[in-house]
Amino acid sequence: MRSVIYLMFLCFFFTGCGKEDNLYPSKEDRDWFVITDDSDFSVDQAVYSLYKKWGIPVFYNDTIGREERGVDYDGNPIIYYRVLDLNYSINGANNTNFVEKRISLIKSEENLLAGVRFVDEMLLPKMPKVFHQTSILLLDSLYNFQYGMPVLPLLEVYQGMETLAIGNIPAIAEMGQGECEEVVNRILVYLTTNYLATKTPVKMNDFQKVSYNHEQQWTYYKVNVKPAPSYPGQTYLPSARWETYGFLDYDHSKYSKLEPNPIEEWWYWLPDVDADIEDFVLAVLTYTPEEFEIKYQEYPKVKEKYTLMREILVDQGIVE
Repeated sequence: MRSVIYLMFLCFFFTGCGKEDNLYPSKEDRDWFVITDDSDFSVDQAVYSLYKKWGIPVFYNDTIGREERGVDYDGNPIIYYRVLDLNYSINGANNTNFVEKRISLIKSEENLLAGVRFVDEMLLPKMPKVFHQTSILLLDSLYNFQYGMPVLPLLEVYQGMETLAIGNIPAIAEMGQGECEEVVNRILVYLTTNYLATKTPVKMNDFQKVSYNHEQQWTYYKVNVKPAPSYPGQTYLPSARWETYGFLDYDHSKYSKLEPNPIEEWWYWLPDVDADIEDFVLAVLTYTPEEFEIKYQEYPKVKEKYTLMREILVDQGIVE
């Protein structure tokens, strides 16, 4: 028995001392988000200049790289493609209710260059540092898709795990300065509301309580504004402008009866919390406190909510 063990030891010893196989890098530590200056294509040159300036990679294809990783059993090369998957989340596929993001790529070089300029000259200068972006993906179109259902409306922007996808770039390429600024503000509103949803600032409760009936303890959100109740005891608010109750807009998705009728005959629904937050985030990004004061000087509830929202955004480092 000892002789057998001794022979096995010798076999392992001499085998271990033999010539080792060639070692190759695994390439698994490659940083796919580094932009290099190795292309003469005008768009790639513009992307590289932006990367040097801002440190943020901009892509115009969801496949951001390829790499050969050996060969298969038949001797064919194994190609690995690095793809920005908008449906990926940290917990796996992000396709709630079987809804997934679908995209189409930009074909025109002119539109691609316009998209890079939009990001470089208009979006990033206004992007708060708290909204750290791993990358930005420029697209022709971006939309939700659900199997067996009609195609849903186009999306302007979507924040994925690895990239901020911006759709409708060909249309943006045709816009003037003012229209582009509106797009930037809508993107920033989207990012801000997503960010606030993860932080739940304490002052947000104060913000929502401005539009609130403190005596009867019910909120104004999603309440019907109309001349009179439809039945005894119905919760409603008397006809008046929405600013009276602390809102910047009404719910356009529901029935409304407004102008040219006199205000005392108006009939509409007030928005929900999410829409209200979006409206006031946009107001803070659009108006200075002085400008807002002049525009809404007759509506104290609106001014109070603007002040609270501005304080929230300052506290979170979103505005100065």
